[in-house]
Amino acid sequence: GGGSPFIGEVTAKKIIAEGKLIRVVNPCRLDATKQGVSVPIAFMGSPNVIREKIASGTETPSAFEGMTKLLSSGVFDVSNYFGMKSVGQVKIEESVKNPGVYEATGLENVDLNTSDIPLDKRITSVFPIETGGINSIQPLVLGAKFEIPVLDADGMGKAYPKIQMFTPYIYGCTNCSCCVSDNKGRIVAVTHCGCAAGLEDVLRDACCEMGYTCGLVGTPLLFSEILNKCVLHSLSKAWCIGRAAKRGEKLKQDPVESILDSVAGKLVIDGKVIEIKRVTEGGFDRGSIVIEGLGSFSGQSVQVLYDNENLVVRDKTEGTSSITKEHVLACTPDIIAVLDSEKGKAIPNEDIKVGMKVAVIAIGANPLLLTEVALKVVGPRA
Repeated sequence: GGGSPFIGEVTAKKIIAEGKLIRVVNPCRLDATKQGVSVPIAFMGSPNVIREKIASGTETPSAFEGMTKLLSSGVFDVSNYFGMKSVGQVKIEESVKNPGVYEATGLENVDLNTSDIPLDKRITSVFPIETGGINSIQPLVLGAKFEIPVLDADGMGKAYPKIQMFTPYIYGCTNCSCCVSDNKGRIVAVTHCGCAAGLEDVLRDACCEMGYTCGLVGTPLLFSEILNKCVLHSLSKAWCIGRAAKRGEKLKQDPVESILDSVAGKLVIDGKVIEIKRVTEGGFDRGSIVIEGLGSFSGQSVQVLYDNENLVVRDKTEGTSSITKEHVLACTPDIIAVLDSEKGKAIPNEDIKVGMKVAVIAIGANPLLLTEVALKVVGPRA
């Protein structure tokens, strides 16, 4: 999940070629009492559309500037401003379409001046909202562009399809303010929403109106909140997995086995893709992939079900059409990845084709995702 990493790779190489510096910082080295905030960065929408509709590169920077303008105007959570029609040049209005949701308008009239932002609300770093595809790389590009560091952390420990699955929201952090922007510079800024699931609906509607893809800047978080409510060292873990695959390939070893050794993962099946079903609806890519086993997995087959991200792998060997406990081989919140059998590279669902030789692996979830509170949001019943 998380969109095509190839697009992120191209943009990252481009900004490095321009002389910009990408800095990744260990969050544990930060002073939790330090003033300033960090914001999560992502592309939101259908990965299939992101692949076909070439990004302008202005989506996340525009959303970032929108958030900066909100903070410079004194707007953080509109709960503090009920009954007021404006804060400075920014107008605060209840959404007609979504009662109880408040949005900020007039941001285009606000000068981008970070010196107006109080120290405790100034954005001093960014981090990925999730680990996966372009959404792991986009914060690196944004950090380089605005010359601020990227924290080695994320809010999911993998890729998830909905914003309420962001661990700080699961563990009680406020879900606003939040900004999305399209490639034309249009900004939707939500300053108050009753719950994270409601915020997902509001932002998903805006995303669909923007052409099924947009840049997203989430709620500013304090460093203490990141240290306690985010998944730490997720970028370095992704880097280690990539290094293991490259090393295995270089040493003429099985790169999939090299990856499994590096993360203590499980090989679910090694085989060939024989069937794909996919549909794009409501800003999501949904579908299934059937894989027929080869070699030691000959005679077996599995089905991977996904909703932007892989959710369940079930045994299809006996041709059952139901998802029962006995037939589930792996499921969320564990990481389920479909890899190129020969190179160990993860293949985004939108790039998988019939006839490809793939390996499906499962990697254990971060402990933050395994609590009773978290499983209600990210577990198989969610």
